[in-house]
Amino acid sequence: MRQNKLFLALGAVVVVGVAVCATWWWPVTSLGTSAFASGSPSTPVGVAEPVAVSALVVAAGSAQRPQTAQVAQIAASAALPPAHGTAPVARSAPVAVPVASRREIDALGLDRELAGTHKVSYEGRERSVLGTRQLTNEGGTQTVLLVRDDSSGQIDYWQSGLRFELRPGADYETFIRDRSALTRRFVNIEHAQVGVDAGNIAREYAALQSDPRVLTVSLLPLVMPVRAR
Repeated sequence: MRQNKLFLALGAVVVVGVAVCATWWWPVTSLGTSAFASGSPSTPVGVAEPVAVSALVVAAGSAQRPQTAQVAQIAASAALPPAHGTAPVARSAPVAVPVASRREIDALGLDRELAGTHKVSYEGRERSVLGTRQLTNEGGTQTVLLVRDDSSGQIDYWQSGLRFELRPGADYETFIRDRSALTRRFVNIEHAQVGVDAGNIAREYAALQSDPRVLTVSLLPLVMPVRAR
């Protein structure tokens, strides 16, 4: 009987001891778990800190990528030429136009050499009217206009006159009379041919080109006179 009582007393002491130990161990375990999860300063070094540091590295890397792309974009744009109108652009020096030499002009045998500059443009090329030469053969004599290509130096031969077409409804006779520098040669419903002094031909050519009533204008082709049989 006495042994049973002693056994019960020991059992009660053990139960109380277990309860006390459990009551002390549970808060400590909970505190350690929550600290590890939150990464607080109480977290053991070597466990939570590497996780936090790696997270910062990843975050820093992601934050730097747009900046790197932006820097690359700025560097690429700096290598490009400036857009039109944003900055002065260096231009190459204009190519010098070859001018007819004295020897070249003398070799043409001009009867009349024009002084100054007399420019006409056709077939997309700029040319200079140099003067005239009287061409005589068995069929007669006519005045030949010599025009030089400013780029190649080639000489073209024309009559000292113009051929032009007017817009429908315009009157050729009235148009010619209104311009004293034009001398009527031939007129029909399609076009007119007029004589022009060599000294005025460049000016009249440009004036007809800019006249809204004129559709086309050109120099008169050279036609050799034919002697009647």
